[in-house]
Amino acid sequence: SDSQTIYPAEVIPFPADTEIKTVAVDGYCNSTSASTISVDLYMAQTDDCGFSTDEPEPYPTDEMEPAASASVTVNTAGSADMPEELFAIACDGNGYTYTGGNLLVAFKARSKSYTDVYMAVDASRPGTSIHRYWTSRETDRWRINPAGMPVIRVTYRTPSGIGESAITPILSVTGGNGTIEIRSTQTRTITVYRADGTAAAHTAVTAGHPATAGPLAPGIYIVEGIKVCVR
Repeated sequence: SDSQTIYPAEVIPFPADTEIKTVAVDGYCNSTSASTISVDLYMAQTDDCGFSTDEPEPYPTDEMEPAASASVTVNTAGSADMPEELFAIACDGNGYTYTGGNLLVAFKARSKSYTDVYMAVDASRPGTSIHRYWTSRETDRWRINPAGMPVIRVTYRTPSGIGESAITPILSVTGGNGTIEIRSTQTRTITVYRADGTAAAHTAVTAGHPATAGPLAPGIYIVEGIKVCVR
């Protein structure tokens, strides 16, 4: 299958003139056995902020030089509740130089066998990603990804050093009796807000592990744009 995503500048955690070294995709695979797929990775700066929802027009990757091409084995250990790294791909040479602005990331993946893969997404950013299914017999039309913006993680070298970070780290929140359970693919501190905009709690979350915010009074709370009900 093919996918193209535009990551707005405000979600990219590194400055201009950064060399992107590797790109990893988070999600889960419903296939029972690991599959090897051939992946071409393309990246480019763009002034576009998203794709048309009616007839999305893909970028012409056939006219672009891939930033990386490799055969990778898809990890089958993740789940819908807790995605894991599906695969990682290293950029060719010294890496791809990000010069600032919005970043197009496109994948072209091919496999000899059917591989049922789902990418983790940031549901708060619709219209930023398109995809199409591909088989050896037919090519499907491009469609908007209705789930949102796929989560990727990158290792990179800035002018001041080396780092690793998620772009749009996936976040899930579940309301309970006086508490909110929070999960994220990135270690960070999450602020829980009341409906009136005041902070109700600050919770430290470790990547891949649930954290609990509370005790909280019954009501509606907002966690990074997601509304959640506490009983």
